[in-house]
Amino acid sequence: MSDARLAAEPVGVLLERRRQHPLGPLLRLQGVGQALLFGVVAGGSRGGPQRLLSLVPILLLVAFRAVEWATTSYEVAAAALRVDSGLLTRRQREVPLDRVQQVDVRRGLRHRLFGLCQVTVDAAGSSGGEVTLVLSDAEATRLRAALAPPPGGPEPGQPGEVTGIDDRPEPPALVRLRPGALALAGITGAKQLVMLAVLGSALQLADNVPAGLREGVVDRVPRGTGWLVVAAVLALPAWCALAALAQLATDLGFTLRSDGAILQVRRGFPTEREASLALDRVQLVRVDQGLLRRPLGLVAVQVAAAGSGSTADAQVSRLTVPILPVGEVDRLVAAVLPGAAPLPELTPAPPATRRRQVLRRVVPAAVVAVVATALAWPWGLASLVLVPVAAGLGQLAYRGLGHACTPTHLVARRGGLGRRTVVVPVARTQSARVRQSRLQRRAGLATLFLDAAGRGNVGVAVDLPAEEARRLAAAATTAAAARADERALRR
Repeated sequence: MSDARLAAEPVGVLLERRRQHPLGPLLRLQGVGQALLFGVVAGGSRGGPQRLLSLVPILLLVAFRAVEWATTSYEVAAAALRVDSGLLTRRQREVPLDRVQQVDVRRGLRHRLFGLCQVTVDAAGSSGGEVTLVLSDAEATRLRAALAPPPGGPEPGQPGEVTGIDDRPEPPALVRLRPGALALAGITGAKQLVMLAVLGSALQLADNVPAGLREGVVDRVPRGTGWLVVAAVLALPAWCALAALAQLATDLGFTLRSDGAILQVRRGFPTEREASLALDRVQLVRVDQGLLRRPLGLVAVQVAAAGSGSTADAQVSRLTVPILPVGEVDRLVAAVLPGAAPLPELTPAPPATRRRQVLRRVVPAAVVAVVATALAWPWGLASLVLVPVAAGLGQLAYRGLGHACTPTHLVARRGGLGRRTVVVPVARTQSARVRQSRLQRRAGLATLFLDAAGRGNVGVAVDLPAEEARRLAAAATTAAAARADERALRR
């Protein structure tokens, strides 16, 4: 393809045809390429033909990447992102602009050294076919502006001028998290579970240490109850510090912005990631309040969108604000799901639910207590304390249940020690299900499931009055059908 053709801008093109950055082939030497390069460095002491021979695989891989770069180009046309590639067999991939699910930008340390980034464009309905390009920061800005024009600008698929640097003022930040808040998120959130994986890996490594060395270390460890207490006291802050560091590595610099059409998040160190999510694809919002966060008035908020089925699906369909004051939830929900905030006051579960929630926990606890008492008399009698504890947990679970339905959204809450609130736009549900167990039928209760697009995107309202559950399911189905008809008319 000639340079004149690359420079030409066809009629109806939003972004003229161009290639990736020339350093892209080197930055994409991952996996096998890095292993080969390490082998060359490790074998540097060899001389003569052996050293030259060790260079052949890495040179061939670099040559392959260079040919791939030279034969790959892209443009944003009036209706689709087009990527041409291939030397002997030419391939053209088109991603319709109205199907673009997310534009993800990743900057590792090697990218930052050269002012580059890796851009991944993912489309709804694709399967392992996302488009990945290595571009300069300026080119990435141009591409993102062409794929997702701002409100008031040219609509996707309509020709218009796309500048290299976005001259619009940056949208105000919806959420900006300081390092102290992120550290608290790690200490009070799921990063504590990451530490269990780290501990398990450390124990496995300890098994590989020679027995003599391991026994020598054990012999030098002080013994006694006092030392055990000291070790336990020191282990807790160390555990919390590691959890905080893990959260900081994932989300340092977390900034969430919205321009009214696109939700953009920037986070991470040393690898910085930028992701964008179209607001009209949001399927539900989850508000999680764990056991440690409830007394502090803190929550985590997850925005879930329709998954694409691609290898980038986990990044595409999930966007999580790791920590947020409860008082900020309405403002965030209003920006993500217009019309859903302020969240309505929830209707508590009917009294029949209390007995069901308590029995679901007391019966298994009583069985365990009876078995433990029979097997370990009389010490097993201590297990009887499980019964009142289970009854208390059932009471908390009952108090955590609640729901509300507006003309446009369903809000449902459940949980005992920790609580989860789900906000679902009823018009975006794929299906509605009502399920009744035998005990629920006797109590006149039912559980409502609203299935949204994307894996795991399910809104659940537990133990509603059966008639109300059926009414809400029918309303959700009607709203979803009306929205589908409206979209069909637009097409």
